[in-house]
This record gives sequence, C-alpha cells and structure tokens, in this order.
Amino acid sequence: MRACCLEKNDSEHLCRALPKLLAPFRKWRRVHLIWDGGPSHASTATQTFLRSYGAWLRILFTPPHAEWLNQAELLLKSFTVHYLKQGSWRSRQELIDHLYASAPEYYHLFAHPINWTWTRRDLRDWVEWKTSGLS
Repeated sequence: MRACCLEKNDSEHLCRALPKLLAPFRKWRRVHLIWDGGPSHASTATQTFLRSYGAWLRILFTPPHAEWLNQAELLLKSFTVHYLKQGSWRSRQELIDHLYASAPEYYHLFAHPINWTWTRRDLRDWVEWKTSGLS
C-alpha cells in the first residue's frame, strides 16, 4: 500500500506525485491502477501522463455509483473511523505527520487483500437470475 498527501486534488499535483508512487513497481510485469472517475483521475492531462508509462501500467476505473467496489474509498472510510474521528490537529503538517505515522499500523491490522472469486460467468448467472421474470 502506498500513499501520499497532495497539496491540491487536481491532475497537476497528482501527476507530480505519481512517479514517486509508481517507482517501486517499475520492475513488475504489469501494474493495475484502480481509480474512481474523479476529475483528477479522469482528466485528459492525467490520462496523457499515464500513457507515457506504457503497457505495464493498466488503468481501470470503478463504475460510477459503485462505491462498494472502490477499495480506496472503503480504506479511507475505515481509516477515518479508526484513526481520525477523535483527533485534533493544529496544522495541516501535523495531520499529515499523524497520517504517515498511523498508516503502517492500520495497514497491518485492517487493510488486507481480498481474494475475488467471482468470474464473469458467475456475474452473468447472477444477473440472469435476478432479472428473470422482470420482462
């Protein structure tokens, strides 16, 4: 799990942070970057920047209105409940320091990979079952 705190949530700041975030994975055969469709993720500038990484970096977007699929949002919500609800910080830097200090413990205790077992066929069967009799 990798993270960084951006000065602003826009494509300019995101594109500046991505090389550092992606650097440890350059030797991997393929990396899947899964994002929601937020403006900084979907912007033309960000997409152009990401294409410069070539085929080893695959960008996948979660469907709109599918928050339950967006693991980053679930992670952030859980992190908020466990580490931010009771906090109070005098400055932005104090909050950032707290986030970076808390992250390793949080990842160890709560952020575990999921083993996705459904196949496309399973999904088709489920949709067929749920929609049978609707026509």
